[in-house]
Amino acid sequence: MNNVAPTVAAGDNQIMHVGETVAFNGHFTDPGIKGTHAIAWDFGDGNIVKNDLNPTHIYAVYGTYNVTLTVTDSDGAVATDAMTVKVFKLPTLSVSNISLSEGDDGNTSVVFTASLSEPSLRTVTANYSTTDGTATSGKDYTISNGTITFAPGETSQTIIIPIIGDRIDEDDETFLIKLRDVTNAAIANTRASATIIDNDLPPTLFIADKIITEEDSTTATITYTVNLNTASAKPIRLI
Repeated sequence: MNNVAPTVAAGDNQIMHVGETVAFNGHFTDPGIKGTHAIAWDFGDGNIVKNDLNPTHIYAVYGTYNVTLTVTDSDGAVATDAMTVKVFKLPTLSVSNISLSEGDDGNTSVVFTASLSEPSLRTVTANYSTTDGTATSGKDYTISNGTITFAPGETSQTIIIPIIGDRIDEDDETFLIKLRDVTNAAIANTRASATIIDNDLPPTLFIADKIITEEDSTTATITYTVNLNTASAKPIRLI
């Protein structure tokens, strides 16, 4: 049986991210002849691959691409099938700086927000860890590490770090959260800072009265003791 065109199937439509490898799975049958066949894939972005029924391709720009598979048999009969590839931007992951009041009893937490620039088609994960700035782990905050996970479609996750409050006047202090080992997303910034704002009042300084008996021919020295009503982390000078 001659001059019967092949039957061609380009495969199912696909959705991908920019930079991901698209695997095409074409099929054809040809009842007409048993000769050779010319195969051509047009990926819709200006690239064409010939004589490979199951090629791969990487799209550099997001958009919707109309892809065609054309098979020509040695009898000259031509058959074509089409499918689409929707290519989405790869989301970018970022984490935001934050500041909060320290509190007095250790019941306060820093809540970092990690965000994706847009929903992902894939599960996005990232590992995080804290590191000291001017704040010290174990004294000012609780050292932490872990993993955040964005299910497909999610764009926001939180990272909660407990703060160790006290009642000592001190400078505002900072520590960092760092992101690493990100999967299925680009990373906009690898770290963010938390500023712990001290909410304690400066200590009160007081000096007790002294009584001394005056002598007529000697010099007397009065020693005053200067006290604070509470400890301070800042240097204190009396001028």
